[in-house]
Amino acid sequence: MTKNEWYKTKGSFIHNLVFDEIMKNYRDSSCPSHKKFPFFTAKGDLMVSSERTRYRDNNLHDCLDKFVRAVKTCGEFKKDTDKETMEKWNERKKDQNDRRLNSKKMKKDKKQSRRKVSLDY
Repeated sequence: MTKNEWYKTKGSFIHNLVFDEIMKNYRDSSCPSHKKFPFFTAKGDLMVSSERTRYRDNNLHDCLDKFVRAVKTCGEFKKDTDKETMEKWNERKKDQNDRRLNSKKMKKDKKQSRRKVSLDY
């Protein structure tokens, strides 16, 4: 799908910046699944369905609620993280990496100690 075909699907009720954010999250493989817009079809259309109740009007309202919630969730802009938070997360990553390396070294030493010792010189 080209960008122009996706914009035809958008309609006039979603702001362009919000729609761009939805599309960016949809195409980004590192984006969490709850941020990916779930109602796109393979052709680029939107399809929302609901069978929650027996009444068509209630299901229609449920579909509209699902759509609005998805647009709000998936169209949210990413917030910039402050420097302190980034430093804290980098420190935690470093600690976790050190623990992992120490664990690997301990397992290696344990396996080496189980090997037979050869007395041939």
